Amino acid sequence: MHSTKSYIPRIMKQFLVLITLLLAGFACNAQVLLFETFNDGIPSEWKMFNDENTAHHSVYRDAWTTNTQYGCPAPSAASTSWFLVANPADRWLILQPVLINSTGLSFAMEARCLERSYPDGFEVRISTRGDSLRTLFEDTPLLQQYHCDTTFHTYYASLDDYVGDTVWIAIVQNSDDMNLLLVDNVRICNLNGEELELTQINVPTFVQPDSVFHIGGRVTNRSQLPLTGFSFSYTIDGTPYPGMTVSGINVVNGEYFNFEDTTSIVLDEGYHEIEVTIASLSSSSQDFVDNNTLSIILPVMPAVPTAWERHTLIEQFADANNTISGHLDSKLRNILSSNDNLIWIAYHPSDQFSNAAATQLYNTFESPQLPAVAFDRAPIFQRRGSNPFYNLYAAGVLASVADRMSAIPAPVGITISECSFNPSARYIQATINGASAINLNTKNPRLTVLLVEDSVWADGYGSYSSNSRTDNVVRAILYDEPLSPLSDSTYQVTINGTIPPTCAAWRCKIVAFISNDDPDITRRQVFNADLSEHFEATYVGIQNADQETQISLYPNPATDRFTITSQSPINAVQLFDMQGKLIKQTKCNNRNEQTILVENLRSGLYIVAISTAKGQSFQRISVLK
Repeated sequence: MHSTKSYIPRIMKQFLVLITLLLAGFACNAQVLLFETFNDGIPSEWKMFNDENTAHHSVYRDAWTTNTQYGCPAPSAASTSWFLVANPADRWLILQPVLINSTGLSFAMEARCLERSYPDGFEVRISTRGDSLRTLFEDTPLLQQYHCDTTFHTYYASLDDYVGDTVWIAIVQNSDDMNLLLVDNVRICNLNGEELELTQINVPTFVQPDSVFHIGGRVTNRSQLPLTGFSFSYTIDGTPYPGMTVSGINVVNGEYFNFEDTTSIVLDEGYHEIEVTIASLSSSSQDFVDNNTLSIILPVMPAVPTAWERHTLIEQFADANNTISGHLDSKLRNILSSNDNLIWIAYHPSDQFSNAAATQLYNTFESPQLPAVAFDRAPIFQRRGSNPFYNLYAAGVLASVADRMSAIPAPVGITISECSFNPSARYIQATINGASAINLNTKNPRLTVLLVEDSVWADGYGSYSSNSRTDNVVRAILYDEPLSPLSDSTYQVTINGTIPPTCAAWRCKIVAFISNDDPDITRRQVFNADLSEHFEATYVGIQNADQETQISLYPNPATDRFTITSQSPINAVQLFDMQGKLIKQTKCNNRNEQTILVENLRSGLYIVAISTAKGQSFQRISVLK
C-alpha cells in the first residue's frame, strides 16, 4: 500500500529508473542486492525492535540472535516466542535499506520452527518511510506464515511494486507461546533460475537380496521461472554411478518432478548408503541454498510379515556432562520433523533429572556399554568410557535408519486412548489397547508407560548451566509390568498416576511401548510404541462441590475481574488455561466471597477451581478485552 504517495510521480520514477537501467545494459536476471547467511552473526547495519517479554533462555532475551546449531546450513538467525509469562511475541529484525532498482526482484528467505508441537510463524513487513518506528511499516504484510514446518522452506514475495523506492524490510516473530523461529539465507535478488531442491530420494522401504530395483528422487523448483531440465547422479556405498540428464519438462515454482534412473541395481543383504545429487543445466543459475544432495540407508533383507504400523522408539541417554548431547539433540530433532512415526524420549541416569525410569534402564543395559542413542533398543550411537564412539552418526544416515525402521511393519499394535488430566490434583488416567500377531507368551512382552516432559529449562539444576535446555525428558514410570496375552491376542490396561510438582503439566505427554523382556540384553527389542497428545484439562476423580454447596461466579464474561460467592467458606481459588496450565492461585481464608483480578490475562476461556470445605468445584470463566 502506498497511500502517502501520488500515482503520477511514482509512475515517472519507475519510468526513469527503467530507462536508466536499460541504458546501462543491466543484466537483471543475475542481480543480487542483498544476501545474508548469518555466518558472521547479525549484520551491524540491521536493526531490531524488542518487546517487553522475558525469554526463558537468556540467549534469546534480545529480539533476534545468531544460532550456531541450526541453519540451512548453520548458523541462522533465531527468535523465541516462549516467555516466562505467556504472551505473543513482537520481535522485529529489520534489514539495511535497499534501493529496488529494477523489476523482477524478490525478497526471499528460508524459515522453519524448532518443534512440531510448538510451531512458530512470522510476518514480513515493508516500509518506504524509514525504520525508526513500527508504525512506519505497512499494515499489510509482504509475507505471512502462521505456522512454519520443522524443515526449512523458501518463502518469497515480489518487490515489483517498489521499483524506484528505498525499502526497509522487517522479519517479525509474532507467535504466541511457541518456541523458536529460525531464519536463514535472507536475500533480495532476482529468483529466475535461482534454486533447485532435492526434496527426497525414492527407493523401496527395503528390498530382498538379489532383487532388482531402481534409484530415483524428487526435485522441487524453488525459482520463479519454470524448471525445464536438470541432471542427477548418485553413489552407493561410495561407488559413483553416472545417473541421467532430464530435459523437456515444465515444472512451475513450488511444484516437483519425480525422476528415476534406468540402471537396474542389485545389492547383497545388509545396510547400504545411497547419496543422490542434482544439478542445474543452466550455467547462469545461482543456487543460494545447499540443498541439492541427500543420503539414505536402504536395508536389504528377507521379506517380513505385514502386521501393524510401527512407531519407532528413539531412546537417548544424557547427563549434564554429556558433551555429545547437543549435537544429538539437533540431529534427532531434525529427523523427527519429517517422520510422524518416530517417538523420541531422553533418560537422565546420572544428573539432576535422574529418576527410577532412567536408572532401571541404565542398569538393564549395563553402564559400561551404555548406548547414548538406541532405535527400538538397537544401539546407533554409543559412548564407551569417556570417549565417544561414533556409529552411523551423520544426520542423513540417522534420518535414513529412522525412516527405514519405522516403515517396517510391527508384530504388535498399541494405542493410547481416553487420556484425561485433572490440573488441580495433577491426576492423569489413560487406557492402553492393542493386539498381537505373535505368541506373546514366548516373546516375554512387557508394557512400559512413561511420563515425558518436553522443552524443559534446567534453570538452577546442579551442574547444568542456568540456560541449559533439554527435550523429551522421562520424568516418571507410570506402568512397567509383564503383559499377559489374552486368548484372542488382545490386551487392555488402565493407567493411573500423578504428575510430579516439578513438571510443567501442559508440556507433558505419555509414551507407551511393548518390549521383549528377554534376559539377553541384545534381544530386548521394542516391538511398537505410541505417544499421547499434550494433556488437556478434564476433571475426573475429584468430588464436585457444586452438588454440596451453591457457588456463583459473575460477571461472566469478565473484563478486569470477577467475583465468586459460596454458601460454604472458600479455602482457595486456582485459575487454569484450557491446556491445564496454572495461571494464578489465591488463598481466601475461608471467606464466602472472593474477587479475582484478570486484567493482565488475554481474552479466552479459563477454568476456575474453587476449593471449599465440602469439596472442589470447577467452573468456566470467559475473559473478554
